[in-house]
Amino acid sequence: MIHKTETTIKENKASEVTNSTTEHNKKKKPKFLVGLNTFLCFIVIIIASSALILNMCGREILIEQTLEESVKQIDEKSLSAFIQTYVTDSRIDEKNIQNILSKTDVMEFVCENIGSYSNYLLSGEEFEPLTADVVIEFIEENKEIIRKETGLKFVEADKEHIRKEIEKPLADFNSKLENNVSMINSTFSLPFMILMVVVLVFVFVQWCIIYVKNSVSLIRLFKLYGIALLIPSFIFGVAALFLKPILKVALPDKFSFITDITQELRSTILLNVGILIIIALAMITISITLTMISEASEAIKVKKAT
Repeated sequence: MIHKTETTIKENKASEVTNSTTEHNKKKKPKFLVGLNTFLCFIVIIIASSALILNMCGREILIEQTLEESVKQIDEKSLSAFIQTYVTDSRIDEKNIQNILSKTDVMEFVCENIGSYSNYLLSGEEFEPLTADVVIEFIEENKEIIRKETGLKFVEADKEHIRKEIEKPLADFNSKLENNVSMINSTFSLPFMILMVVVLVFVFVQWCIIYVKNSVSLIRLFKLYGIALLIPSFIFGVAALFLKPILKVALPDKFSFITDITQELRSTILLNVGILIIIALAMITISITLTMISEASEAIKVKKAT
């Protein structure tokens, strides 16, 4: 009888241990899944918000003709110095080039072509690409100004030399652009922007549902979501803020004129990034505020209980 009782006690203890282990595993599994879901949501938000920033900045740059406006900010002296590095004729100096730039509509020619490429990237519409023949035709139209300034005539040999130098690079550039225009057009499209916003909203809702089902505080969700939005926004913002000095360090001196176009681009990027930064900081602030209220409420309850 005693032996049977001992056996029963052992079986009960074994059953309790088994039940306890099972219960522990059940609690551990949801906790792991919640953590995994949190990690995946965090990564998705960083990727989606980065894509959204690129889309918003790209669309505004193309639609608002930001590049064209930026080109107008280029200093003719810096551009003349750049062109001079490619001129082999000793009879043409930097001052000659600067005078030619001021007397011709070079900037207008550049802006027109940038505008054509911008429309092409934004809508995929047919356009006339920049080719060697287009450049030669432009020079031909301004050959008298060039002759008066330098004393040189624009002859067939010059045309062939220019064609030989720029025909292949331009053709390669246009070909690569044509092959990738569908992807670029999709990236900067309005549907893509809407898709990224939907992804961000969906992730937020799904994250809320998972936290509520597993009794995790939504206060933490607001904080994590805000941080995930803030990371890419901060990186893009800092890059835009220091774009000019970064380019000055990264580019050779002869490309210094490129830094003149950064002002318009920087303003566009900072404006769009600023929107996400405000949303991110608002969510983090809400999280901190709710945490302080919750802690104060708990402190009051403890004080009343004692």
